[in-house]
Amino acid sequence: MNLISFVLSQALKRLQVPETSLHQFDIVSDLGNVDGRGFPRELFQLSAPMIVRGLLNFSILQMHRDWVYPYWVHRQLDPKSESYVARSQNPLLLNITHRDWTMLGSPSGLHEAIVDRHGLATPLPREWSVDTWATVGDKVIFPSLAKDVSQGFDTSAPRLSTSLKANGILLTLEHFVDSTNHGLDVLFNKTTMVNQSANELSGFISISVRPFNPEGVAPIHSLSVHSERYIHVNKNVGVVFAEAPDRVVFSNRENGDTANALKSIAGSPSPNGRPENNSSVECKHGLANCAAFFEYRLKPGESRTLHYSIALAPEKELRQRTSKGTWKVSFQKRKERQGLRWQSELRNGAEFRFGDKNLQEIFNASRLALLQLHDGDFISPGPFLYHHFWFRDAAPMVRALDILGFSKRARRAIDGFPARLRNDGFFQGPDGEWDSNGAVLWTVFQHYRMTGSHLWLKGWQKNLSRAARWIQRMRQKSGNGLMPSSLSAEHLGTVDQYFWDSFWSLAGLQSLLQIHRDLKREEQWLQKEVDQFDEVLRATFAEIHGRTGTFLIPATPARGFDESAIGSICAVYPLQLFVETPPALKETICEIKK
Repeated sequence: MNLISFVLSQALKRLQVPETSLHQFDIVSDLGNVDGRGFPRELFQLSAPMIVRGLLNFSILQMHRDWVYPYWVHRQLDPKSESYVARSQNPLLLNITHRDWTMLGSPSGLHEAIVDRHGLATPLPREWSVDTWATVGDKVIFPSLAKDVSQGFDTSAPRLSTSLKANGILLTLEHFVDSTNHGLDVLFNKTTMVNQSANELSGFISISVRPFNPEGVAPIHSLSVHSERYIHVNKNVGVVFAEAPDRVVFSNRENGDTANALKSIAGSPSPNGRPENNSSVECKHGLANCAAFFEYRLKPGESRTLHYSIALAPEKELRQRTSKGTWKVSFQKRKERQGLRWQSELRNGAEFRFGDKNLQEIFNASRLALLQLHDGDFISPGPFLYHHFWFRDAAPMVRALDILGFSKRARRAIDGFPARLRNDGFFQGPDGEWDSNGAVLWTVFQHYRMTGSHLWLKGWQKNLSRAARWIQRMRQKSGNGLMPSSLSAEHLGTVDQYFWDSFWSLAGLQSLLQIHRDLKREEQWLQKEVDQFDEVLRATFAEIHGRTGTFLIPATPARGFDESAIGSICAVYPLQLFVETPPALKETICEIKK
């Protein structure tokens, strides 16, 4: 047993976990053991926040049912909803039914904001959120509880509009992210209420700071108001209003949800525990919350507009910055400037036009997502939980940047790869994942094909050769000529000898072979390595065919065919490993499609 598994096992024993559970943990550790290193620590690092948040959600969300939560919580806890998830003895409460938030970022920012389907805005990397509520006479409007909420996404620049109609009003939230003159990314919001009734309407619009987000509880331990227009969250500048609110109400776990204050204003009954009208609040359980109230009185057709902004940066960075006490630039001018920045950025790439309008919109939105997730020499597959680096995600994403005409961006990402190169020639992704070297070799070659830069390629030659030799040693180590067992495709199962690793590794060697030819370098050992690797794979296909009577390629040589075989399709695309697609791969594609 490795050190990590041993420490965890000892901790479980100290907690007096039953012997049967300890035995099960030993089995899990063994199934996740790669090359004697035990379960990869990166998977613990990725999973631990989810598990801990799931425990916290379980402890809080279902125990305070009178609170207003993100819409997924209400749907998932409601037995009448199609999103309902029975919990029984499950101690984890996770969002598994509504993982459909929208990302908003700038062309060059390091962090993005996310907005859920009902307008709850989360300014990452800080995880608390801002919600918008309203009263219309004696009626209360909570978007997260509303049934009919619509959203529109602007694919010329990432902007999101969220709207709902209720009680004679139209409430619209507009969100986008733009950079300040000092390079700080900021989430901007415009909230508009329009009286669509035939009568005069009055009430309050509430901009509310919430200790929740689309993943669940996001602890807030302190809140305070400063200079009338600033809400400090966890002793740091959080929300900045363009105008001072008429009133700010603070509360915590003991005093209940500030939503109760809104209900009281509207004349609805409130449960015990009332939010206090003070200038700050603290909560050791992380449920500090507040609501800023803005009064309105609208004649038919009139509207009321509010603006606020939130910086997207770690709290440590924000403490070193000073906030200006003015709001000089209008929302419309910021929006126009954001649009111009994105137009300028998009002009750096190629233009793609499709005859199908829906396809065009999907393409445009996907292109914006790709550009937002590229942050210089760092590129990640997501803005929140998956805001980490993996070579397996970087490879197709960088390739997409190249195809879209953003070769400078692609090169910046690729030139960051050597920082992860170990002395033994391994491009270090997560522990125990053997696809990264092939991904690097393939990505470098694809970029070279697009740009034709021999000088840049020569600078990579030494590192590429070291990476290829590492693949050669790993094949020799496995005993059967394929890449060794790994967790490279952990979404396909536990540790096994996945074809995924071998396909990417062979593609990498093929790429380096072509590079050697273009640079007119000696290639004898590499040609032999590629030929042997190709022969091993074809022989393995034949062996599977002889054993099963089918031409289907499973995820691993030893596993039966199931949907995890989708990982093997990378051999056809994007890698295009074989000049003529082997019958096994053709049959596999047809079976998966079927």
